[in-house]
Amino acid sequence: MLIERINRLENEMKAMKTTLLNLPTWFPLTTEFAQEHHMTIDGLRKWCLKNLHPEHFMKRGRFWYIHKSEIANVHPKIV
Repeated sequence: MLIERINRLENEMKAMKTTLLNLPTWFPLTTEFAQEHHMTIDGLRKWCLKNLHPEHFMKRGRFWYIHKSEIANVHPKIV
């Protein structure tokens, strides 16, 4: 019984690990993301260029991407 519970827990941990590894590490800047932070897409892009490390904010093709570790650091400009 104990071995069965341990095996079940190991399987659940493996499933959680694969889910975590499958999450994207880069998120595109979208108008929805900008509106959540009370900015325009252009204002958000300028804010990110000014305040984030260049390794965590970059342009790929015609879209700008932000690293998942920096999403929590984006905050609205309060006047």
